[in-house]
Amino acid sequence: MANLPHERVNCVTFVIPVRDDATRLQQCLSSLQALNLDGLSKEVIVADNGSSDGSGEIARQAGARVISLPKLTVAQVRNRAAALARGQLIAFVDADHLLDPQWLACGISAISEPGVGAAGAPCKAPQQPTWVQRTYDRLRARPSVRSDVEWLGSGNILVRRDAFIALGGFDENLQSCEDVDFC
Repeated sequence: MANLPHERVNCVTFVIPVRDDATRLQQCLSSLQALNLDGLSKEVIVADNGSSDGSGEIARQAGARVISLPKLTVAQVRNRAAALARGQLIAFVDADHLLDPQWLACGISAISEPGVGAAGAPCKAPQQPTWVQRTYDRLRARPSVRSDVEWLGSGNILVRRDAFIALGGFDENLQSCEDVDFC
């Protein structure tokens, strides 16, 4: 991959799939508001996978573009939303994730290095995790320095749009582990 200089990036698109998770979506969207954008414009696309809890309205109130994509797999939802992205970078963020204010700046720094098509960071479980979140948290490595990895979770990944298109997006035939396959 060619180097993607920071100065060429002027817009980042955040793609957030959601289904019936309005409370955590609102918290996620609030964390996006606190991001250090360093002069970049931001586009937020919330892909509603058939919510009945007002998730779409929460997203609209936060200024997000909401697209309705009921009854699709998460790979299909991510791909349909990414197809609408205007940004040179696409940030795939799950509705139950909170981003650190420096997340984007760190991601752009990493993705601007030659040969890098995607960047991400290990997630930390929330303060009151479900048993699934607790289990995944125990399985994650927490490197203290930037390093090459074989896999990045699709709920917390920044991807060059040209790389995403070249790879054909997430494999829509998979019900899960589409992020492992993509990476």
